[in-house]
Amino acid sequence: MISAIWQQHADEWIFEIRADAFLYRMVRRLVFVQVAVGQARISAGMLLDALDAPTGPGQVARSQIPPGLAPANGLTLVDVSYEDLV
Repeated sequence: MISAIWQQHADEWIFEIRADAFLYRMVRRLVFVQVAVGQARISAGMLLDALDAPTGPGQVARSQIPPGLAPANGLTLVDVSYEDLV
């Protein structure tokens, strides 16, 4: 399960993401790529094509996505919750 939404509050943007698991630096990477699309460094179509492309040796479609991470400053972990397993 994953859900994500951008919200604008005054002069700042808030990205809220909820998931049942996260990879190391996943949120910073997601924010970086979405900002790259917003700044027209890559198009939304290029991003969709890269995500739909097969992966493995010799595949270069994902190289269209610029490497990088959003800076950690400004990103805040607000809550961690666990479902009751009983």
